Amino acid sequence: MRFQDLEGLMEAVRLGSISKASEMLHISHTALGKQIRSLEAYYGVQLLKRTSSGVVPTEAGTYLINRAAGLMSEFESIHSELRRYREPASYTIGALPSLSASCLPDRILAMKKDGMDSQVQIMHTSDELWDRLENGQMDGILAELSTAHKVPFVKILFHEPYVAVVHAEHAFGKLPSIEPQELDGQQLILYPQGCGIRKWVEAAMKQHRFTPVIASEVGFGGFIAGMVAAKAGITVLPESSAVRLGEPNLAVVPFAGQAAHRTIVFAACRKEVGRRLWPYFKHS
Repeated sequence: MRFQDLEGLMEAVRLGSISKASEMLHISHTALGKQIRSLEAYYGVQLLKRTSSGVVPTEAGTYLINRAAGLMSEFESIHSELRRYREPASYTIGALPSLSASCLPDRILAMKKDGMDSQVQIMHTSDELWDRLENGQMDGILAELSTAHKVPFVKILFHEPYVAVVHAEHAFGKLPSIEPQELDGQQLILYPQGCGIRKWVEAAMKQHRFTPVIASEVGFGGFIAGMVAAKAGITVLPESSAVRLGEPNLAVVPFAGQAAHRTIVFAACRKEVGRRLWPYFKHS
């Protein structure tokens, strides 16, 4: 029995799907299925059962997952305590601007306390971060989940909703929420191609069969909030970025449902690097 087999089982149960779990773990559906069957053969019991909506644990599977969670937590604790005996190491960590202030400082300080030096590189798009990680230019990244890039270590940190940011006098500003298709015909202020937000907007519009009206394209680092405050149009931002704008003339309006969000992950160039750095980032 291997810990990665238990991890695969736990991920399949969490997502309710072997297919989704294999994508998240960056292994094939066949390989994950083999890992779970190996566990079932090792313990001599059925651990998962299929339903019309995916997979769910059997009673034995639930028992194993509950017990294994404690064991894995204990091994992570041992792993953390053994850091003091390691030689000093240096890592290059990449992140999006919208994540650097909220997710990095405490993590970097904790690494420094344990004798790990780090260099932080901020990139404007997740694609840039994934490319640098795959090319070995970074050891770990905080970025939006990508199924197009394959690296050996990827863990979900959190899901964050997108919100519309409008002038307080805009009709949307008086609504509790809006549907993505209500962006049809609106004057949009967006960041350039490659931005995760723009990708979501364009995908949502394509789904509802209308063409975005891009009133202004603001360069990365541009004062997009000022453009909205000047009534030049409306924009879409991650919720954490929107609430930090501090513009009294702006209103933040959530999208209805669960579709409008981004999934933030921690990814590493190698499994051993990911296992070493993950304890610092998993509570971001």
